[in-house]
Amino acid sequence: MVYPILKLTAFPFLKLFIKELTGLENIPKKGPFIIASNHNSYLDPLIICSVVIPKINNKIHFIAIRDGAKRNFWALGDLISRKWAGCIPLDKKDRGEGALKEAMNLLKNNGIVALFPEGELTKKETEPRTGAVRLALGSKATIVPVYLEGTAEILPPLKLIPKRIKRIIRIKIGKPIDLSKNNKTRKKDLRCITEIVMKEVYNLAK
Repeated sequence: MVYPILKLTAFPFLKLFIKELTGLENIPKKGPFIIASNHNSYLDPLIICSVVIPKINNKIHFIAIRDGAKRNFWALGDLISRKWAGCIPLDKKDRGEGALKEAMNLLKNNGIVALFPEGELTKKETEPRTGAVRLALGSKATIVPVYLEGTAEILPPLKLIPKRIKRIIRIKIGKPIDLSKNNKTRKKDLRCITEIVMKEVYNLAK
């Protein structure tokens, strides 16, 4: 049983913030698969975990940027963030290649990886990153699009203390995107496919 204490404590508490959850049936029963979501708050990965982990009873490995300031999960230290929570450290020095290699190995062993293509909260990317698509093409794992709404109203970007306690978060999970028959690997193609994936994410808001 994965995270038995959290299932009894933190996850039920986090669900108090959730007003609407749709598409949970679109989550595969087992790995490998990739979760790709929009990103507005440090609360985002916790909310995703609170609804997905109880269904699959498996760890979700989030790719998280680790920098000198050790923001987000890394403020808790490597022991908790990496070994217990399963975070995959993304190092800007190698442009995230080490993180993608580690994530690829997890997927090839039926693991579950989650990432936010829009990038870190401190600096939104002008174009979404292609990591999710690269992982999907290399591992043949499907991409599950997830749209989150309201997390920033509870916990504003870069903040660690909730601004309000209210049931306003909406989570919408789309049908898995299968790229296994796609063999396009040029940089231009990867960006185009990534744009399509993120369009699927935001189409869930409608």
